[in-house]
Amino acid sequence: MITIREAEKKDVNALATIEREAFSDDMYEEHRFTKKELKAELRDKELMSLVIEDDGVVAGYVVVDISNDDPSAANIDSLAIDPDYSNKGLEPMLLVAAEQAAINAGFDAMTIQEPENADNALKVLHRSGYHKTETLSGYFTSKSAIQDGIELTKILVSQEEKKGKVQPRRANVF
Repeated sequence: MITIREAEKKDVNALATIEREAFSDDMYEEHRFTKKELKAELRDKELMSLVIEDDGVVAGYVVVDISNDDPSAANIDSLAIDPDYSNKGLEPMLLVAAEQAAINAGFDAMTIQEPENADNALKVLHRSGYHKTETLSGYFTSKSAIQDGIELTKILVSQEEKKGKVQPRRANVF
């Protein structure tokens, strides 16, 4: 059974393992979270961390910045699925839960940054309604390369919804 819940301190070891395995490419080296950083993220009130479980086993997570640095858009800081669960369609479910959390926190849009060659991630994001809004020159760096990134955005609450002209959409949370 698939469940999504807020991440807890007890999840840190699983999150660190997923982070290491999902982002094993050295292009993610500067962006990969350590166990210490993951613990700090769980305590940070400006971040919402969710995990997705498959039969009680943590299979992935998402960290959403809800700090109001950009008052209209929350930002996905990290989204990772354990490679052993990568073909189970968990990414879209986790995105929907993150989007609902952003809507509940008062945001109208969600952003995420990905390397321009992250084909699988970009496919999932495009299918989930995200669109390229910016090219980020030299955003991803490693010891051996510098690569451009792409910022993608999804509108979560339309102008009509904000003005009360139509009923707001509410995503199903699993």
